[in-house]
Amino acid sequence: IGLGTSASARLNVVNLVRTAPGILIPQVPCKVELDLYDGQGKLIKQKTVANLGYGQADFLDLARSEVAISGPHVEISAVVIVGSSQSFFCSVSPTLEVFDSVTGTTTAILTNANPSPGLLFAPVSTADRQP
Repeated sequence: IGLGTSASARLNVVNLVRTAPGILIPQVPCKVELDLYDGQGKLIKQKTVANLGYGQADFLDLARSEVAISGPHVEISAVVIVGSSQSFFCSVSPTLEVFDSVTGTTTAILTNANPSPGLLFAPVSTADRQP
């Protein structure tokens, strides 16, 4: 998605599991990593949530000024990596939002991502991630 000069991006995640399952099994943390990349695939910003609890949400913001590419419009992409395969503890839904940094008005929002194995919003593979 593109960012103009006064825009910011927000990568949102929410754990759709609202309550603990009624079965007696060990609970697994819902670890989530949020990554934002520039148009060349370079990691710009990252946040790790150790345990996105039941019904909880979190986000990662990126201001246009944090992208070290000149020009009035820059491309960014987002990746969400979910570190749990236990869907009864961890079912994560992401959105990628662009908003005006001055007014706070949302100008675009991407929803209904098609998940890849372990990835959402995945135009950049995990093999391309910078250490």
